[in-house]
Amino acid sequence: MKRFILCISISILTCFFSCCPTVSSSVAFTVGCIRYNRTSSTEVEVIKNDTHPYSGAITIPAKVIYENKTYNVVRISFGAFEGAQVTTVHLPEGLKTIEKDAFKFSTLTEIKIPNSTTTIGKYSFYGNEMLKRVELSSGMESIEEQTFAYCKNLSEVIIPEGIKRITNSFWNCISLYSITLPRSLKECTSPFDNCSNLGEIIYTGNTVLFRKK
Repeated sequence: MKRFILCISISILTCFFSCCPTVSSSVAFTVGCIRYNRTSSTEVEVIKNDTHPYSGAITIPAKVIYENKTYNVVRISFGAFEGAQVTTVHLPEGLKTIEKDAFKFSTLTEIKIPNSTTTIGKYSFYGNEMLKRVELSSGMESIEEQTFAYCKNLSEVIIPEGIKRITNSFWNCISLYSITLPRSLKECTSPFDNCSNLGEIIYTGNTVLFRKK
């Protein structure tokens, strides 16, 4: 009888704990003008600030302190600066990822991607009509689909060694007149379609493959 009661008690406790929701590490908070989301015990991402939209010149720190704990800033989340009236955003070394649509339709005039960044999502700078200068990360291996499409004033792009693949990343960038491609590049898939003023592509490597999409 005692064994039967014990088995029932264990079953009830097991059911109780399995039905309880898992406590998430996700916590949103604001420091200065920047909104963060905690993604782990040591890391945060920058998220959209709906209460006080981003504007002007923004500096994102490499580390942020919240409730006496220091977190590393490792990611710009999906749509974080979409449509934001920003002129410049300083990105810190240590940043790993810029997610899809992160700066879509913003008013950035220039951007430098730190070398710690390995991934930039599709459409992340799509439609930035004020953007004039881009310096990419040497930690990246590819520039994804439509990343800088319709950046109509983009006239200077620095693509470092390390980049191996470019898709149709610069669609309709009509202010591009010249671009230099790194020796590390192995594959291009219609990267400069509708770049009607692009008259010079400089490349000193041996095995670039251009493919029409």
